[in-house]
Amino acid sequence: MKVNRSFRTDSKRLVAFICLTILLLILQTAIFSNLFAGQYVPQLMAIVIMFLAFYWRTTGGLIFCWLLGLLLDFQIAVLLGPSMIASIMIFFIFSTIANNLYINSQFVLVLSGAVGAFLLIFIQQIIQNIFIDVGLSNLLALMKDALATALIAPLIFPLLSRWFLTSSKI
Repeated sequence: MKVNRSFRTDSKRLVAFICLTILLLILQTAIFSNLFAGQYVPQLMAIVIMFLAFYWRTTGGLIFCWLLGLLLDFQIAVLLGPSMIASIMIFFIFSTIANNLYINSQFVLVLSGAVGAFLLIFIQQIIQNIFIDVGLSNLLALMKDALATALIAPLIFPLLSRWFLTSSKI
């Protein structure tokens, strides 16, 4: 018997998810950046985007990822668009491969967290570098953020799953 898990889209859960996402964004930008002095900052928005890609593979999930990218662009305050494009690309990549992954595996969550965070930052910097010569940050800094995200992803995914997913037996 297969268990199908899907995102709850009732209004109370959506409002709670939006509030939690804003809280995670504040946690990432205000607390973690200052606490870790800009190094080893976990990309919590990449984890939220991957969660949506794994469990809410509809137009609603895509629009929500686009809005997350818009919030990240406002947070970066350099150029409007790179984070939106990066979040949509990550959503498409992970929603495409979601059927072929065993998402409940800790290894898959760690690997997905590392790859998702690396891609999010790398794509943002590539697009920003097209319009503004900000230079690419070194690969080691990208790997540090990806490592921090990979270590936090297995902790956040079960919490998000417990709060925002429904199970149905097929």
